[in-house]
Amino acid sequence: MQLKRLNYFKGQFLKAQDFKDEQQYHIENFKKYGKNLYTWGILKGLAVEERGTGLLIKKGAAIDSEGRVLVLSQDEVLGNFPGKFFYVVLFQQEKFMDNVSETGISGDTRILETAEIKTSMTSDPRKEVVLAKVTISEQNKAEIDTTLRRYSGIPFFSEGDDGPEMTGKIFESKEYGKEYGIYCKSSWLEVEGRIKTLGLKVSGNAVLGEQDKDDSVFIFSVVQPRRSSNKKLPPNSVPGSKLQVSGDIEFQQILTTPNDMIITSAGDISLISPKGVYIKKNRERSSLSGNLAVEGDITVSGKISAVSKQFVIQHPLDPQNKCLVHSTLEGPELAVFYRGEAQLNQGEATIELPSYFEALTQKQHRTVLLTPIHEQGSSATSLSASHVKEGKFTVKTIGNCNPSQKFYWEVKAIRADMPELEVETKLTTCAR
Repeated sequence: MQLKRLNYFKGQFLKAQDFKDEQQYHIENFKKYGKNLYTWGILKGLAVEERGTGLLIKKGAAIDSEGRVLVLSQDEVLGNFPGKFFYVVLFQQEKFMDNVSETGISGDTRILETAEIKTSMTSDPRKEVVLAKVTISEQNKAEIDTTLRRYSGIPFFSEGDDGPEMTGKIFESKEYGKEYGIYCKSSWLEVEGRIKTLGLKVSGNAVLGEQDKDDSVFIFSVVQPRRSSNKKLPPNSVPGSKLQVSGDIEFQQILTTPNDMIITSAGDISLISPKGVYIKKNRERSSLSGNLAVEGDITVSGKISAVSKQFVIQHPLDPQNKCLVHSTLEGPELAVFYRGEAQLNQGEATIELPSYFEALTQKQHRTVLLTPIHEQGSSATSLSASHVKEGKFTVKTIGNCNPSQKFYWEVKAIRADMPELEVETKLTTCAR
């Protein structure tokens, strides 16, 4: 957006739009100042606390993504909520006021710029500053999540690959009860000395201490993210040997550990990657191999690819010393089967399949297998079966040799809730 500064001259005819353009010029310049000298976020205050059946928002200030300074001059209490889950946000509001009509033309002479608090089911960081995410429990208690709170900082940008050079001391103030650090956006940050920080996020290289000495000491007792979290960390009993993080950790390349890695969580653990998750025994080998031990259930929403699909089950006769290795039956279709035992009544029998059979399977390519049961003192007869329709089929004897013939039956069908299996594919499309 190009800014035009008004140029006044004697005898110039001024219209209302000229004065609006004069104001807009200064407004846009002030927004540029805020966007380039600070990162958007909370400057001070604006804490969200539970107050009775409502929420208390304490006064404070913030900078939004447009560079505008939002000042909440006094505490506010919220009592009406849009639902069981919502965001508390701060945004700029403009109100027209001081209406006059002295000249016969009515109009507002002032625009009041205020910072407003609202609750919403969604949030837009481009227009609002998120103060908290709130969930109303079944006991009607507000659970306040502050992990989305972001504090404003000072950006450092570099034109070269070496990044900005900072010498001397970097101080952190504790004004308003919060510690404020410096946000550096560069490819390289080198610090000589000691760093004390609420959050250290490095996407490039970080060198702490002197590279040519082997006795450099790195002490990380408790590291917290730049956005404060309301999740309490357990006390660190061994400072200097344990890294505790209450927020997110981002690894740009590889995370290695000298011994076993144990991951525990009270909730779900998600491994998300557009390329997949691989388990290897040796990083030097080109083939992917390794062992995955899972104590519990595995749920897969996609496909399972394997050279052979084997399962180990307990040996029923010698469970202490032996096990049984079974494999799945393989075929070029995603099929299901049902089987059972029945008997003809006057040369005929109707077999009813489960009530969900028709909804689960395709109507075509259904097959029925019949096996007469030989019993002592009676002759076996040949059997025939009808098509499977409406979840059932009929079995009849061929001839009247044994109208009470017992038999085994089996029905196979293709699942209708899955796409047909592409049997022959190119090697590049096969899972590794």
